[in-house]
Amino acid sequence: MQKIIENMKKLKHISYFLMFILLGSIFNSCRSLAPMPTPSASTLGAREAFFAFVKLSEKDMDAAVDFYLCAFNQRYRSANEFDRRRYRSEARRSIEDGVRNAESIISQAYLSNVRVSAGEYDFERGGFHLSGTGFSFNVTHILCPTLNAFFTNRENFSFLEVEEERAQTFIRRSNITRTILVRTLYVIDTDTDGFSFALAGGGLALPVRIQRITVYEVDSQGNRTNRVLGVLEK
Repeated sequence: MQKIIENMKKLKHISYFLMFILLGSIFNSCRSLAPMPTPSASTLGAREAFFAFVKLSEKDMDAAVDFYLCAFNQRYRSANEFDRRRYRSEARRSIEDGVRNAESIISQAYLSNVRVSAGEYDFERGGFHLSGTGFSFNVTHILCPTLNAFFTNRENFSFLEVEEERAQTFIRRSNITRTILVRTLYVIDTDTDGFSFALAGGGLALPVRIQRITVYEVDSQGNRTNRVLGVLEK
């Protein structure tokens, strides 16, 4: 009888041990199936992007003040000469302060979200061509020159491989529009020797370097879904 009790105790300990191993295996499996965490990044605002642009381009201060007032002070156009003089002085101080703090802006990573059409499926290469060379930062006045982000390594992120079956499901679900949301993780590119900071029409171009692109499907209202069409990281 004593041996039976001892054997039962041994079996009890063994069952606990096996249960511990099983739970550990389940935990590891769940962890491997969990989505990769999204890197900590924010959206780069137009004002901060402009300060980074001025610092990198060494643009002359008078031209920088003109753009700043057009983009960020709508009262300037209708102000009298005394107020305009005050606004210019205030804008110059704001730009000088912003440029002094621009290193913290330049050292961070940022996210942009742009909705575009995926276009037709490329059967030879097996995927979709991702169009676009950048995006525009929002400024507050329609008559101002544009402030754009220009991707300096766009050629490395211009094509998204997608299996035919997955692409067919996406096309049927998105109907005619084939709209996708391209979420880009990028940094401001400071290694742009000879880069032209002036675009046609007086626009400004801030060079940025892509680190990763994640392409999402969108719903009928154009909102991002959790369905990832693909990821590019080079």
